[in-house]
Amino acid sequence: MKSFIAAFLMISLAPSTVEALRIGGTIIPEMSPGIVGALGCDVVQPCTEESALWLWNGVSTSATGNVVVDTDTATMDLDLSVSLGGPLTLETADGLPDQGVSHLVFSLMGYSAAGIAVEETEPNRFRITEGQTVLALGSLTQISGSGGGEPESFARLNGEISGECEGVNRTTFTCSLVFGASGFQFAIGDTDSGFAQATRFFQHELAITAIPEPSTAALLLGGLAGLTTTARKRRGKNRMGDA
Repeated sequence: MKSFIAAFLMISLAPSTVEALRIGGTIIPEMSPGIVGALGCDVVQPCTEESALWLWNGVSTSATGNVVVDTDTATMDLDLSVSLGGPLTLETADGLPDQGVSHLVFSLMGYSAAGIAVEETEPNRFRITEGQTVLALGSLTQISGSGGGEPESFARLNGEISGECEGVNRTTFTCSLVFGASGFQFAIGDTDSGFAQATRFFQHELAITAIPEPSTAALLLGGLAGLTTTARKRRGKNRMGDA
């Protein structure tokens, strides 16, 4: 019996054409910090902490959803939302209002895309190819001296995505992703106080961890159950033959 189980595990857990097709699964909030960085700039490139007009205040977040790489088609499917421990607030880097706006609050953030092109740079390590985009949904509130502002819903269809994901021992799948700054811009300005609006480009950096899809675990358990049944039947036949 032990030899049958060992053989099954060797076949199931070793890299294979069938199992290697889909890597990733359900994002685990407890293991996924979610947003780990956010910036706002007046230019698309370079948008770095050194050039940023807006900086993240560091509020804690977590992520939920799914991320899966299909190695047969070299594509990634992504559907995640960010839960916030508080508002995702950006403050001006120099402490002075930008076009009359002192704080920006993002909320209800979600990102999704299907068929994102990836390349396998190392075994089980996948990098998103250049020029890939995602749909970003959420709301943005501009806070200024004239008032708290109202949240405005948005949908950005062509927010750029970059980054890479890595499978670890086929048990976890970790990703470091960046959304924006290209395709993720907003008009910022307190027009009620007479300020003109100006375009600002934003990017969100996320860290997420996923575990294999339930179907993989079910397949493994189902196979073990089948082998156990087969082994029992063989032992029964052998005993009858001995008798």
